[in-house]
Amino acid sequence: MRMKRLSTILLTAITVFTAGSAFAADAIGLPNVSLTLGGENSPQGLATAIQIVLLLTVLTLAPAILLMMTSFTRLIIVFSLLRQALGVQQAPPNQVLIGLSLFLTFFIMSPALTKINTTALQPYMQGAISQEAAMTGALAPLREFMLKNTREKSYTCRFWS
Repeated sequence: MRMKRLSTILLTAITVFTAGSAFAADAIGLPNVSLTLGGENSPQGLATAIQIVLLLTVLTLAPAILLMMTSFTRLIIVFSLLRQALGVQQAPPNQVLIGLSLFLTFFIMSPALTKINTTALQPYMQGAISQEAAMTGALAPLREFMLKNTREKSYTCRFWS
């Protein structure tokens, strides 16, 4: 008897809320949303829009870049193995290990990042070099760091020689 009463109340409530929302949707119109591109006829404005899109793309890919192009992955693996070797399951939590790995990654990468800043970023910001020259200048220290920290067998390929 009690279950029947509860199910009747629940069915009545669902009917009232559904009917009320249907009437409210008719009374309130939804706004029109449109997205247009344009308004900028100069090449500089278009170049700025493209730079913003590229910046957002790089920010989206930042975690993947951090994992692939720095020593972060090696550090987190070593810290995880060290935690297992000590015989503690979760003594330093994963957040602590990741924070420590990030700090050490930036410490290890600081010479390459400083070189990128002085040879590519600062001259580009001052307008002394073009965007292509800045990219080339930024890739050289990063490539040098990556080649120092990988085995020759890992990056040599018969197609590149």
